[in-house]
Order: sequence, then C-alpha cells, then structure tokens
Amino acid sequence: MEVVIVGGGPAGGVAAKKLSDDGYDVTLFEKERIPRHKHCAGFISQKSIRLLESTDIDIRDILSELKGLHIRCGDATMELKLESLAGNVIRDEFDSHLIRRARDSGAKIVDASRVVDISRGEDGKYLVQSEKKAAECDVVIGADGVNSFVRRHLGIQYDRSNLGVTVEAEIPVGAEAITEFKETNHYDIGYVPNGYGWIFPKTKSGTVNAGLWIPRDDVKKLDQPLSAMFSHYIGNHDLSDQKVVPHTYLIPYKGTVDRFGEGNIILIGDAAGFVGIAGEGIPYAVESGFNAAEAVKKHNSGNASLEEEYRSTSEGLMEEINEYHVKFNRFFFNPTLFRRTIKLVEKDEYISSLMKKLTDESTSLKEIYRNISYSKLLLAFLKSLP
Repeated sequence: MEVVIVGGGPAGGVAAKKLSDDGYDVTLFEKERIPRHKHCAGFISQKSIRLLESTDIDIRDILSELKGLHIRCGDATMELKLESLAGNVIRDEFDSHLIRRARDSGAKIVDASRVVDISRGEDGKYLVQSEKKAAECDVVIGADGVNSFVRRHLGIQYDRSNLGVTVEAEIPVGAEAITEFKETNHYDIGYVPNGYGWIFPKTKSGTVNAGLWIPRDDVKKLDQPLSAMFSHYIGNHDLSDQKVVPHTYLIPYKGTVDRFGEGNIILIGDAAGFVGIAGEGIPYAVESGFNAAEAVKKHNSGNASLEEEYRSTSEGLMEEINEYHVKFNRFFFNPTLFRRTIKLVEKDEYISSLMKKLTDESTSLKEIYRNISYSKLLLAFLKSLP
C-alpha cells in the first residue's frame, strides 16, 4: 500500500516513520525546505518521549531537560516539580530529527514542495500533486497544520472562533543568563485576557522561547496591539535587549473537527484540531500520528473504512481533548478562580494533590475530572473566604 503524507511536523514525521517501519511505501511532502523554522514554544511531555522511544526515536540529544513549572497568576505563584523526564526543544531541530528518522526507515521526503492538488482516479487511487512532483497512492494523511490544504480539499470546516492567536520568539540569551530560569518553564496566567504568557528555557541552545497566547476573538478587545503587549512582556523579563524576531500564528484549542476524513484521506495533528489545554500541540500531534499509522494497518487488513478505523484508534484522544481539555480550559483561563486555587495549594492538601496530578503524565484529565471530590473542593474554598 502506498501512503502520501502532507506536512512534515511531528504528526507527519511520526506517521511516516511508523508506516515505513511496517513496510508501507511512504512519500512525505513538506512545503518548506527542511530544516525550517516552526513557530512553537517547544515543550515535550514525558508521554511524547515514551511514544517516540517506542518507535525507536530518541530525542535526548536535542532535549533541554526540565525540573519543574513556575506558575503565576496575579499576586499568586506556585511551583510544581516534574517527577519524570520532560523538556523543551527547538522545533526546527526536533522536526528535522523526526524527518531524518523517517527517511532512515525508508520514507521518501520531498521538501520545499507545496501540495497544490489531490484527485482520485477511476481505479480508486489518489494522485497528490505538489509543486515539484506527483505521487500516486492508496491513502492520503493530512498533517499540514491549522490552515490545512487537505482539510480544505475535503470541505471540512474548523470554526475560526475555536482558534487561539500566539506571538512568540526564540530569544538568544547565552549559557550564563539561561541558568536564571533554573530549568523551569514559567507561565503567567491572565497576563492577557483569557490567555497567558510563557518563558521556556532551552539550555542546549542558550535560548528562551517567550510568547503570549490569547483566544482569537479576544484580540479585537485589547486596548493595544498584541505585539506591543509582547514587547512589554519580554521587557518585564529583561529580554528586550536581546535579538528578538517575533512571529504570530494560529492554534486550535477548542476541540477537534467534526469529521476526520473521507474515503482514504484522514487528518492528524493541528489539521484535525488535536491540540490540548492552552494550545499545547506536540504531545497530541505525536499521538495522532501513531493512531493514524495504526488505523492504516487495521484498514489494510480488515473491512472497515480508514476513517472508521482512525476514529476508533483515536477514541480516547478525542474524548480527552473534546470533553476534558475544553472543561479544564475554562478553569485555566478564569484568573479569579485560578489565583484562588494557587493560594490554596500550600494550605489545602486536597487542592495540592489535584495540581500535582495535572502535571502527572500517568493521570489523564478524564481520570482527574471524574474523581474530583466536589465536597472537598467546596470545603477548601469556604475555608479560603475572608
């Protein structure tokens, strides 16, 4: 079976590696020349690391390891220790690494070549035409991001009000200055309305990624441009004297698309809306790439359609994002509630245990949500009242 993957990010790279390992004829088209800059903070969770290692992809050489999280909301701050391996990457290095591993497994990589057309012949095969070449295939996997050409080709809509806007920059600070961040990711909840700011240190590159995230519909409500707020934000962290080249881009954050494909075409990663709390995308891109590869194998050996198999393999991920990430987003971006919660962490054992579970890779949001004791929550908040 021949497979064409459109897009060379984490979702596409992982799918290409796994399918090539299983003997499929894989061609991956990437519109930019590899390596290419990718707008992204670059956080890699322990779950992502485990998934990658399960398919023989080791990223430790490019991973700047983290020890914890520092979260601030107004006058409240909280420190959370990470018990398992996690870290930050430079996305051009990370994506290039995944593409190299896919190529090593036999995938054909065609970069600097935007896909411009997808058609289907009478024999049922697809013809994917890029600016450089065409490839005939049995399966097309759209891994081409938030503005996916493949998704538009299928006529699948993603509500623009479900998008977040991010302005970010990879800022060189040098080895000495980066030690000030103590291998800790910094979050400033509520710095922008219904959004947050971040500083993610990367010791191996001597850079920090700084950025702001806000729901798309809230940008128009700001009293100044988001770019001006970003300049003020990095100035607060003594980063404005460095070489700063900010980038703005969109991220899905309110759940997935309604349909994941049609015929033998499916969508993965950002193209399908597989993005978690506050725009965290890499872990879910990796997982959706795994799910897509598994769905292709099941479809090839069974009778169900590819879209049905993909929906089945992605059932848990869909529920996690569409149900529980959406619910936790409401909590995450309620500054009054979040600030009070932070202040309770040191005073109330139950609240503290909940916050620790949120950073525990072995505990899903579904499990956390379903096991919340509302009586304990109410008691904790009553105790916090003046």
